[in-house]
Amino acid sequence: MHDRRKFIAASAGAAATTLTCSLPAIATAPPDTTSCGEWERKRAAYLAASRTTDDFRHNELDPAYERYKAWQGSWPSYRNVAQWPAEMRTEHGRLMEWYAPIEQRYNDLVDARTDGLNKMLMHPAPDSKAVVLKLEAVIADEHWECTNIAEVMDQILADACAMEGHDG
Repeated sequence: MHDRRKFIAASAGAAATTLTCSLPAIATAPPDTTSCGEWERKRAAYLAASRTTDDFRHNELDPAYERYKAWQGSWPSYRNVAQWPAEMRTEHGRLMEWYAPIEQRYNDLVDARTDGLNKMLMHPAPDSKAVVLKLEAVIADEHWECTNIAEVMDQILADACAMEGHDG
């Protein structure tokens, strides 16, 4: 298995040597070192939200889903819900009353993690390590499926351009 961090760092380094950063819409000022603390706070908030989401999925959602699947497997297979016997529909209704809030809580946690990720990605990176961490987060979270990916990539490109010649 390859080390993705080294691959991304090497790719970012290679790209920086060929990237001209002459786009007029992108500022190439030195990074704002006063934002380093804010960047770290946003990154820490995203990582905490990510851990909370992963823990909930592992400890709550996955076991609940397994219970649901076990219930489903205890009944014969039907083509559609209309064919279910009344007893099965009643049991399913009770199970969903129990399962739906768990699923909703997980969805809320995913939304909070995505919000934290967006805040981290849209904050200017204080150094090249932060640029690499942003790229890793986009890849690990498959963030390219989000609606704001164009803005996120513009910010990461601006970050990379700002690092050129300013980041020992």
